[in-house]
Amino acid sequence: MTKEDGMLKSKVDAAKVDGENLIELETFANERHFELDMSSIDFEHVRFYQCRFERCNFMKSSFRSVEFEDCNFSNCKFLDSYWNQVMIKGTKGDGGDFSESHFKIVAMENTTMRYSNFARGVFENCQIRDCQFQEAFLSEVKFKKTSISEVNFSSADFYKTKLKGLDLSTSNIEGILLSEGFPELKDATINMFQAAEIVGKLGIKVIW
Repeated sequence: MTKEDGMLKSKVDAAKVDGENLIELETFANERHFELDMSSIDFEHVRFYQCRFERCNFMKSSFRSVEFEDCNFSNCKFLDSYWNQVMIKGTKGDGGDFSESHFKIVAMENTTMRYSNFARGVFENCQIRDCQFQEAFLSEVKFKKTSISEVNFSSADFYKTKLKGLDLSTSNIEGILLSEGFPELKDATINMFQAAEIVGKLGIKVIW
């Protein structure tokens, strides 16, 4: 059952009225919301299952011990949001604005983030696996102790993002945008085919 004004909206309204801006120990399933303002709401121990959010506002919200499964929050605003111990699985966030957000101990799996904006964000102790980040904006992002596996970053923007310590060898980095000389890739791990493409950008031909 799809709910245009489901339980979540009433919980958000109540949280704003009481001034605590807190929603905790709840499960929201099969809800659909359009342009719902959830900015500055703190979600703790909350599960979202098969929920759809259209052009909703999560600016400055926080998510602690939260799970998103089979959800869609494409084109939503998450600017300056905080994520701690969060699972995002089978979810779609294409075109979302996550700029200046902090992700700490977040597991992201089988999720699409095409064209999303993560500029000036932080990924700390995160795991990103089997995800789609084509043409995403990842400029000036800080990666700390984060593992990446089988992620499609084709044509993503990594301008001024240090990829030191990241293993990108199982991921697609074709056409990624970097600074002149590719300093972003210093001390990152890539495979020989990826290396050949990078060298090709310098006008050097590789003979196998």
